[in-house]
Amino acid sequence: VQGDKAAVGLAKYVVFPDSKGGGWRIQAVPVEEDSFSTRQPLPEPWRGVRDAALSELLGLEGCVFVHAGGFIGGHNDKE
Repeated sequence: VQGDKAAVGLAKYVVFPDSKGGGWRIQAVPVEEDSFSTRQPLPEPWRGVRDAALSELLGLEGCVFVHAGGFIGGHNDKE
């Protein structure tokens, strides 16, 4: 994912196991603690897309979702 030049050298995303088990999440890092603004939201075309439609869009099987706000997404495995 292309990054924002203002955030060069800073983490833009965190990948972690889904607390409900079985999958993985990617979360955009906020610009500061307790902020809803992120350094780099997930791409606009992915937002609000789920399951097979997202897998087809990305060419990657196992996609679960990308939130409409672009701050979090899910996949069935870490790869």
